[in-house]
Amino acid sequence: MRSMSNFEYFCLCQELQSLVGSRLDKLYDMGDGEFRFRYRLPGKTEDLSVKLGERIHITRYIRDAPKTPSNLAMFLRKRIEGLRLESIVQHDFDRVVVFRLSGALSYSLIFEMFAEGNLLLLDSSGKILRCLRREEWKDRILREGQEYKFPQSGRLSPPFSPDSLTQLLEPKSIISVLASKTNFGNDYLEEACKRAGIEPKKNAKELEGKQAEALAEKLNEIFGNPTPEIYLKEGKAFDYSLSRLSKYSGLESKSTSSFSEAVDECANVDNKAKAEVNEVSQKKKEKLALRLRKQTERCIEMQKEAEELKKKGDEIYARYQEVEGILKAIEEMRKAKKGWAEIKKALEGKCEIDEHTGKIILLTQS
Repeated sequence: MRSMSNFEYFCLCQELQSLVGSRLDKLYDMGDGEFRFRYRLPGKTEDLSVKLGERIHITRYIRDAPKTPSNLAMFLRKRIEGLRLESIVQHDFDRVVVFRLSGALSYSLIFEMFAEGNLLLLDSSGKILRCLRREEWKDRILREGQEYKFPQSGRLSPPFSPDSLTQLLEPKSIISVLASKTNFGNDYLEEACKRAGIEPKKNAKELEGKQAEALAEKLNEIFGNPTPEIYLKEGKAFDYSLSRLSKYSGLESKSTSSFSEAVDECANVDNKAKAEVNEVSQKKKEKLALRLRKQTERCIEMQKEAEELKKKGDEIYARYQEVEGILKAIEEMRKAKKGWAEIKKALEGKCEIDEHTGKIILLTQS
């Protein structure tokens, strides 16, 4: 499943204002960078799903949490469960969302949603109490005891003006310039170009004044009129957006009452697909484990057989001259036309002979 864009986090945070004033009833570490937070409101509860680096949304699809909570979950529960949610804000139109909670003490729960994502708990002074991942860059350190610093973006955020756009332009394609220098989202940038009649791969330096005006207008139009939709293949949701995307014009789409709902539907399909893959993988693992167990058992049996054969071989080798002497004696007596009764008597005490089967059994030495 794709990651949400800066624009999508902006709209999401507006929707999540309905949670402000609620109390954090329970939190769960679902594993693999996914968390679920249950907020209690008058007469109801809401579950917030957070997949770090990917998505945040209210969910109605509640999956079972691990029976044993992680150390991080226990740490967070001890400090912030039961606290009042004071605010939800997106920092500087970036993929960073801040939940502020208060009670006897105040905390900030920060979700960094870029790259692999991170979750951090800060005290009232802004120092990091706990983080999922310890990370270090030139300008900031994410580690317990360090003062938290927000990542610096420096990218252009909406609303856009023709002048602000033209100042970004350089001799590359328009879409690559906009993607690297604005905080909006590639799908929406490409859609705005198409609506403005501009080829996304056009050299940005060739953008004319009226085209810059048209592009700014379409970008602001998308920004100012979010309309959540999901796109379906074979009846299953696979992507979402805040504005109808022309790249999906040939596919079935459906409007949703909220952006959270759109993301939730796609996440549910994605989770089911992963669960099916995991189930198949588990069956394959069990099959391979059974095969390995049988092969291991057979190897042990063969090793025992090899040891027995080696033991017999060693015994034969140890009495090789004796065996060779008996065989030579039998051969000479047979040439001398002696019968088996006479041969057996001559070799009595050394071996037993079965002339019918051709077996010669060497007797154990006393």
